[in-house]
Amino acid sequence: MKTEQKLEIYRELFGSLPDAPVGKELVGFERKLIEAGDLILTNKDHTIWHKVVSVHGRLDRSSIVAIFRDTHRADGTPLSIDKLPEVEGYRVEYLGEVSEGKLKVGEKVLVFDNRLEPTTPTRAWCECIMKGIYVETGLYYALLHKIAQPTTLADLVGKHGQNNVWLHTSSEGAFAALVDFRDGRIHYVDGKMIECLIKYNYRWSNDPFTKYADANEFVA
Repeated sequence: MKTEQKLEIYRELFGSLPDAPVGKELVGFERKLIEAGDLILTNKDHTIWHKVVSVHGRLDRSSIVAIFRDTHRADGTPLSIDKLPEVEGYRVEYLGEVSEGKLKVGEKVLVFDNRLEPTTPTRAWCECIMKGIYVETGLYYALLHKIAQPTTLADLVGKHGQNNVWLHTSSEGAFAALVDFRDGRIHYVDGKMIECLIKYNYRWSNDPFTKYADANEFVA
């Protein structure tokens, strides 16, 4: 007998079924010694389900207890699909099935196509850039957030020091800057510590004609 059929029989027997916690599904019941956190059947004026907060008095009290099993991992992904992979340099945020407008064109994502059979070689998380939103059942998304890395000398002046550094202000001002690099780290840019540049919203680029919105943010 299928689980769904068994639960319908229990519904008729008990009068109601308890709601499953987030990330779990109800699979049955058993009579056992109760523990804190159990959902138990209580009968007073009518049948209700009660969550045991703590156990007082006799510890050998038994009751009908709802049994659940996990349907999702801690990160929200269903157990029926592959685990989220780790992507170097990015934080992965699981979104699930998304509606139109949830993701923006140009965002970097992972996509899992659950419509494919489990034996299909391509049934795995695939990395791509959003070019549009196609709302289809069975497509699961995870957004990739770039992990900001501290600004380096190579970022500012290029791998071989071939680039000039320009500082940009929110008023669209731009001016050339000198980099003070000693002891393996950046001490100052235009006489200011990077933390100071961040505080006052300076950005940088290698082109004086770069718009402020397109310039790079400093990261300490």
